[in-house]
Amino acid sequence: MKKVKVFLSLMMVIVFGLSAYTMQISASENDDPGIQVDATASSTVVAGSDDMYSLDLSIVGGKTSENGVTYEPIDVVLLLDTSYSMHGEPFTTAKESAKQFATELLAHSNRNIRVSVIGFGGGMTIPGTSDTYPNAITYVELSSDSNQVAQAIDNITITGAQTAMKDGIEAAKTQFDSYSNASAMQYLVLLGDGAPQDDSVSSDVTYRDSCYASMQALVSNNENVHITSIGYRLDKVTQEARDVLYNLSQMSTSGQFYDASEDNLSSVFDGIYVDIYTFIEKLDIEVQIPEGFTYVPNSLTTISNVVVDDRLAAQSRILKIHTGQMSELDHIDLSFKVQIEQNTNKKVGNTLVYNFDYDYKTATSVKQANTTSSVDLPIYEVATNSGEHGRVSTSRLVGKGASYQVAWEADAGYQVSKLLVNNQSVNVADKQTSYTIENITDNQNVQVSFAKVPVEKPVTPTPKPTPTPKPSEKPSVDVDKKDKIVVSVEGVNGSVKTADTSNGLFYMGLLVISGAVIFYTRKKVRTQK
Repeated sequence: MKKVKVFLSLMMVIVFGLSAYTMQISASENDDPGIQVDATASSTVVAGSDDMYSLDLSIVGGKTSENGVTYEPIDVVLLLDTSYSMHGEPFTTAKESAKQFATELLAHSNRNIRVSVIGFGGGMTIPGTSDTYPNAITYVELSSDSNQVAQAIDNITITGAQTAMKDGIEAAKTQFDSYSNASAMQYLVLLGDGAPQDDSVSSDVTYRDSCYASMQALVSNNENVHITSIGYRLDKVTQEARDVLYNLSQMSTSGQFYDASEDNLSSVFDGIYVDIYTFIEKLDIEVQIPEGFTYVPNSLTTISNVVVDDRLAAQSRILKIHTGQMSELDHIDLSFKVQIEQNTNKKVGNTLVYNFDYDYKTATSVKQANTTSSVDLPIYEVATNSGEHGRVSTSRLVGKGASYQVAWEADAGYQVSKLLVNNQSVNVADKQTSYTIENITDNQNVQVSFAKVPVEKPVTPTPKPTPTPKPSEKPSVDVDKKDKIVVSVEGVNGSVKTADTSNGLFYMGLLVISGAVIFYTRKKVRTQK
């Protein structure tokens, strides 16, 4: 089924993600007091872009209340021709199309919609009895039960050769008079394939006029009623039949007449479905972009039934959006971007304004209304300064919630020595070259200082220890500065003999004698072996 259109509640979400502001704005006093705009706005910057806001606008139909979205009650009476001229495939097609129409009307459980089904014909004998079908049969009274209504349409049958339209209209009047909500939007959908006729009335003209009188009585008692008539297969009948059905539809202020065949009957019911659900005839939105911002060309994305004119936005700061008919079954989503002008001097009071102008239907007429909503787009400055011997990122304007990376570069032989953010010291490593300020919600002041890189002192190597010499079998002699001689001799059994003297000649002789003794002793030992 085609998309459909209904009352108004514009629920706006300007998505940015951090802080949220909720506002409720009523339409002007001359409008229907039930019309209002519910707006929820929040703000953050586009990911990866510190100076760009993305705005998302979501619009749905429906009238809001403290309990959520509520809707005007709608009562629909479906009045179908069951005369013999409808029999066969035409009748099967009519029932299937009517059933689909009623089922989809009742498919939305949050809507206060009811449907009644009435057939008009009469004169044929009821199978298995001697009775005849009445001229009009109410198969189901106004009901919101989709299954009950669908079953009632399945039960409709051909009831005779008469086209007792007057009796059907009177049965419909009973539904509206006795069971309909006085504040409900009322719709009578009349489908017929010929001029009204009743065998009990001597003149067809007289019966036709009685149909007009009955319809006039129905309209007089129910000022909210909208009459839609369908001339079914009228190419096969007289012009009189078309005229009667057309004239009946025009007895209500917003009456509609449709020509239909078996091939397009389903589409005709689709159009009626749209008409029943349509309360917003058109919606024009004018977006006033604040000073200090520019619209990002071609950034607006939306759905196919929305027309956008953004050609003049860059010059006039106006973005125009137009929608056609809409309802709570439509969910119109819009998204566009605006960017901060880095040379702007306007850093406060930046308000993006939405102006809504729309035409909406009430039970008796079409009214015009307008309302306004807005959202703040804060601008904050990140002011950067550096001392001598280095450079720092330029100052920048950013949006609320942005993250901004302040980068610096020291001259050769220098490094960062101090970083102050809003006069608060921030620890930075010697080799660090940037610092990121997260979630900016106020103006920022950044001061970077540089100092010389410290000179490193050379390191003195530790001397290696001198290794201790291994013992030797040969005598060793050490002479100190006082001519003191130390004699060490390793004996046969590995023992060491030492001698110490200050008289060099004496001990030199002793050394010679000792050597001779050792030589003799070792030789003797070898001889014995």
